[in-house]
Amino acid sequence: MTQFSLDKALQAITERNAEAPDLSEGIGRIDQNTPEVKRRRIRQLEAAVLSQIEYLQGEPESELKTTRLNVALDRLGELRAELGDYEGAIAVTVDVRRVAEYQKVQEAIARDPSETCACPLVRVVDGASGFVTLSPRFKAQRILTEKGYLDLIRCANCGFMNAK
Repeated sequence: MTQFSLDKALQAITERNAEAPDLSEGIGRIDQNTPEVKRRRIRQLEAAVLSQIEYLQGEPESELKTTRLNVALDRLGELRAELGDYEGAIAVTVDVRRVAEYQKVQEAIARDPSETCACPLVRVVDGASGFVTLSPRFKAQRILTEKGYLDLIRCANCGFMNAK
């Protein structure tokens, strides 16, 4: 039986680490937030929802079938909106509030990125420095479009939206 030697163990670990590739750069790592990866994931989810819709269409008419079909169609609309296909989302979505939101986002994408609403800047009291001027416009979400990712900017006062 050999006796444990801390020095030999540390030397072996050091040698092994020297031979190991440097993984600090993330070799082979998939970035989950690239447009290509996101589109692929959404297409997989979309296929599952379409399969569910196809199944439901073969079921006998009932209140439950209608409810489940509406939920599936709304989910399909969400997935199409996540892909940046707002026309497709509007076409399949049952919920009128979501349809209105998709229409507003579609209009925001079509706008000139420099266009803003006329809402004034807001002055607020800051205990340390007196007054601070803030914009009522904020980044509401990041959306995927044919151009890639855009920031959806929304005004807290009037609801005006634009994509930059």
